[in-house]
Amino acid sequence: MKRVAWKWLLPITQLILALACHVYEPHEFRVGLYRNRVVNNPSYSAQHSPALAGRISLGINFPALVLDYPLRNAYDPVIYQHNSEYTYIVIYPRDVGFFFGIVFFWCWVGWTLDRRKNMSSTTKGVRKASVAGLVCGVAFGALTAAYADQMIASSSLPQRQIGASGIAWACALVGYFAWRLMRQFTTAGNAARWSLAWNVVIVMTALLWIGGPFGATQSLGEFLRPSTVRMMPIQAPCTTGGSPPPSLIRIVDAQRNRYHLALQEVAVCTSVFDFTTDGVDFMKPFSHLEERWQRLSAGCCSYQYRRHVVVVVGGVGKNGPVIIEAALIQSRWDYLRLNWNKIWSVWSWPYPTV
Repeated sequence: MKRVAWKWLLPITQLILALACHVYEPHEFRVGLYRNRVVNNPSYSAQHSPALAGRISLGINFPALVLDYPLRNAYDPVIYQHNSEYTYIVIYPRDVGFFFGIVFFWCWVGWTLDRRKNMSSTTKGVRKASVAGLVCGVAFGALTAAYADQMIASSSLPQRQIGASGIAWACALVGYFAWRLMRQFTTAGNAARWSLAWNVVIVMTALLWIGGPFGATQSLGEFLRPSTVRMMPIQAPCTTGGSPPPSLIRIVDAQRNRYHLALQEVAVCTSVFDFTTDGVDFMKPFSHLEERWQRLSAGCCSYQYRRHVVVVVGGVGKNGPVIIEAALIQSRWDYLRLNWNKIWSVWSWPYPTV
């Protein structure tokens, strides 16, 4: 029985799959638009395009996407365009590069499989590949990991899902080429250990990069940073000193209990503003002056910078209008846990902001 030539079967099969997904994906996206009654909503498009068929194609052929990286923004000229009631087909230079990348990559995979299958039983070992070629293979795997990390850090859910497939491909490529490379210089057992180590490095780097945009990587560094007191500068002239009014302290306690914080320091000053009620968010009109302090959504008058939270509130004291600023701090564990929870929440489906 004639053996299957993988170097022809794999690229043809994958190219047909990619072309079919390229035709069907716009139809699937249109169906989603109709079903959800979406009209001219860029946020919806960012979180649902490409549709599932397109994500599957790009995920399976992620190495071809890496080969197509130089043409990723090549939308001009339009090579082919066809619009019908069923679908909308458009082919740009970037698509042509992707299709050529599919053929090239899967031809190499098929050629590798055919070469291993056609080795005779009398062959004592695989012929040593050139070290330069294996080093290039490891470098290509590293580039695949870098591109996948870039996509995972995106705010678009489809991009993150495609990037997750890229991480799997990066581990496979680096593991294979690193194992082959180490076998040129050491035993098979040591080569396998080196290959495993490379994959661990890739996965850890991906996790840290994923955490970076959401503050999780930074929160790990808080375990090495000593606890200090940080406060926002009050934007109006005032005279410091005095005791804080109990009504304003209750507001501080409410924020402390809501966010599970520890109170560090309370500063009191007599204000030039004439507050008629307690609980005025004094810093809200001036918060743009301190961009690193982000206003907390729940409660009143709270702003956060890393683990540090300040409550700046104005009210009426015994001697007239006063402003108090309370410095609070979040525990390192809570800060780490909440930042990592941001990652899992944005991977949810459907995307929560759309």
